[in-house]
Amino acid sequence: MKQAKTIRRIHITGAPGTGKTTLGKQLSQILRIPLYELDDLLWVKKYEQRRTKEERITLLKKITAKRSWITDSTSTSCAQDAVQKADLVIEIQQTRPVLAWRILRRKLQQQQQPGAPKETLRSILNLSRYAWVYRNPKKEYRQRHDLLMQETEGEHLIITNKKDMKRLLERVAKERR
Repeated sequence: MKQAKTIRRIHITGAPGTGKTTLGKQLSQILRIPLYELDDLLWVKKYEQRRTKEERITLLKKITAKRSWITDSTSTSCAQDAVQKADLVIEIQQTRPVLAWRILRRKLQQQQQPGAPKETLRSILNLSRYAWVYRNPKKEYRQRHDLLMQETEGEHLIITNKKDMKRLLERVAKERR
């Protein structure tokens, strides 16, 4: 694991509800680097028409060809280019009760937004179940994730609590000066 001297390319990963996008927005503001939520690459038209895996990979390659970027993603299936090119890969890990609460809160907040798809209890439970088993080393996607994390050229940082996140933000702000 190499320590990045100048952080210009960051990939943030973790289960749903870990705070990837929140951290990404904070880093984007501090570093003045654009944030790309890779979930947005999934859709041609949000929640209606999905892109193919090949289309998502092509779009990601356009992002990672830029001088600086921040990406966030739960899935590793299309994030390989970002992980490999990142100066810093941040993996956020939260406890299961925290994840369950955040997912439920987010889904309830999304229901208040105009045009948001109506969530069913089943879809909320499916996302919660995915988050619940996300770090299970026996799951194939977790094994792919762990292998991909070994391919990063940059630093791999694991954040498990708010203090870690605060220290990271302070470090990045200090390095920015």
